Amino acid sequence: MVPIAFDGCFGWLHPGATDFGVVLCGPDGDEELNVRYLWLSFAEKLASAGMPTLRFDYRGTGDSIGDCWAPGQVRAWSDSVAGAVNWLRDQVGVKAVALVGLRLGAPLAVAASRELGNIDALVLLAPVVSGRTYARELRLRMKLDHALARARGRPEKVRRGGPTANEDVEAAGFVYTSETLADLERLNLFEVSRCPASRILILKRRLDTSTNERLTAHFRELGADVSEEEFVGYAAFMQPAQLAEYPRAAFDCVASWLKQFSPCRGAVSPPSTPQVQLEPSGCVEEPILFGKQLSLFGVVCRPPSVRLDVPVLMFLTTWWAPHVGQGRMWVTMARYFAQLGFTSLRLDVAGVGDSFVGLDKPNPSTRLENAIDNVQAALDWLQSKGHSRFVLIGLCWGALLARSVSLRDDRVSGQVLINLPPARETLRSYLWFVRDRLARDLKSRWRILRREKKVFSSFKRLATVVIHNAWLGLRSACFRMWRDEGVPDVGAKESRDFLAYRADTLLVYNQGEVGLYELQSSKEVKSVTNVRLEVLEDGDHPFYRSSSRRRLTNLIEDFITTGRSLPHRPKE
Repeated sequence: MVPIAFDGCFGWLHPGATDFGVVLCGPDGDEELNVRYLWLSFAEKLASAGMPTLRFDYRGTGDSIGDCWAPGQVRAWSDSVAGAVNWLRDQVGVKAVALVGLRLGAPLAVAASRELGNIDALVLLAPVVSGRTYARELRLRMKLDHALARARGRPEKVRRGGPTANEDVEAAGFVYTSETLADLERLNLFEVSRCPASRILILKRRLDTSTNERLTAHFRELGADVSEEEFVGYAAFMQPAQLAEYPRAAFDCVASWLKQFSPCRGAVSPPSTPQVQLEPSGCVEEPILFGKQLSLFGVVCRPPSVRLDVPVLMFLTTWWAPHVGQGRMWVTMARYFAQLGFTSLRLDVAGVGDSFVGLDKPNPSTRLENAIDNVQAALDWLQSKGHSRFVLIGLCWGALLARSVSLRDDRVSGQVLINLPPARETLRSYLWFVRDRLARDLKSRWRILRREKKVFSSFKRLATVVIHNAWLGLRSACFRMWRDEGVPDVGAKESRDFLAYRADTLLVYNQGEVGLYELQSSKEVKSVTNVRLEVLEDGDHPFYRSSSRRRLTNLIEDFITTGRSLPHRPKE
């Protein structure tokens, strides 16, 4: 894999041996985060079959320049596809190019094909046929996020009724402005009036059989040679990343179909280690490869003039999510802190995101010991560049990782632990959790009960809530006490011994987190002066809401700019 940049977009070239190139046009938002590593594996498979393959982040997404608030986002995405094709032709020397679009990437690939007019083959994987339907799905996802927030006992903090057609939508942490939604709604593959490519392969979902039959007939009427197959394994593929499975049969089908058009002449590849830089507003970003066999990947974000007198920030996400973070959380933070003079590194541990360890799927048994070695290798690389102090910022499993590294490595001067789970949940911590959930639900249901006339049905629902919460708490406690769920033992004792925290520590919890109850029941934490606790009343665990991410950014800014921690004061 070779990191590249073009037209403000970041991408990866997977070199091949022929002059038939492939550009992968991925999905967007939460779908892109979930399939990122498996998409990488697919690119490696195509490259191993001899086809130079380019995958990239659309402008305003991932590691590319821009943000979701810029006008003309959908047009910028299709222009990114065209830019990727032109880069592959100019820099690698391919003679023929195929576009492979997954979900929203499919209509974007079709739009770019119509603009370019010289695409040799087109593959549409479970394509978004109607942008109007896709925009409706985004609005429904936002309503679902709001419903989950209300179920957690925070109805007064969440707008009721969901979004309207003219409002911005925030689905799973990704913001779509009203202009972007309107542009998405105008995407419709049935309105394509010119043949996008002479050869087209469509992998259809079983649920969309009739729609794709119409799509196949439409492209054939335009003069294309269209083949269609079922997308075997689609449901297992488009799951949350920790559960997603590589669709071997479907991707083998695509590789075989493309290979029949691939000539056997050689293609010229760019240098193996080009100097790649992106320059977002007020900062400079550089992708790096390090570690054994250069298998680990990260993005260094720095101010134009690097300062060695301030600590370097290292962002660590959950064990399955890539380095950009949910809703580009880490990208946004890194660029903001670069404008304040802080250098940062967004890191993928082995088997996650762009740190490739093998084909098909990420390592499901990513253990903390291996991840600790990855982080320390990143610290060694940064130290070789003249940096000496570091602040680790981790969310959930990433917080476990940050805490474990700080307990072992004296170079870590500070840590921000966000929604840190207990290393070993105890029955007592779950009883605290259940008690809080019950209190919130009872309060919410009592307000409803006072307004309703059907007293019996209201009390019935109230009893159901009590029994359901008690059962969930008991089941979770028993499950975690008698079965190791993959949470490592490293630092289990130290997680409750806050006197062992040598680095200044900022603990950030959303109200209702299980780890918060263990923290509040700890006696040692009350006497520690280098640990600061902040509780966000209306946040959510993965920080889907941009307002929660802004508050988190302000807390981290205060922590790293003051140079010291405030005394810990437990919440009463």
